[in-house]
Amino acid sequence: MTDPAQILAAAHHVLLHNWPSTDVPHTLARAGFAVTVFGGPAPDDVSETELVDGEIVDRRTGVRPESADILYVYPWPGFELERDLPGVARTARELGAGTLWFQSALAADGSQDDHGTWVPEDEAARIDEIADAEGLAVVPEAYIADVARGLAPGQG
Repeated sequence: MTDPAQILAAAHHVLLHNWPSTDVPHTLARAGFAVTVFGGPAPDDVSETELVDGEIVDRRTGVRPESADILYVYPWPGFELERDLPGVARTARELGAGTLWFQSALAADGSQDDHGTWVPEDEAARIDEIADAEGLAVVPEAYIADVARGLAPGQG
């Protein structure tokens, strides 16, 4: 399965390793997904984002989830692909995730764009290699919040 909408629709729990804005966790929660956020840098900087009585609630848990279907990665300040992505991919595998959803924060012209998903060809190949080594599929070129908005309500 390579269609981002199909991949997201088949998931229940999305683990976010950083994000560009609250649009990502809030939209996923509104779409019915269980959302856990690794807020870093400490290992216990973990929270959950939920929809409770129509309102978004962010609750610090300090506890890594037991499982996830998708691990979403948004480069954090100082992120280095070769140094950081292998550990993130390993975490995805350990949690049983089948998909690494990578958002580059780059527009097609290479400029910074919080919703950007363009990945240079050589980096895309390396992301695929890292994910493949952990048995993960990759979704590299779709803004996850836009995909979630396109799903039927509660489909997550």
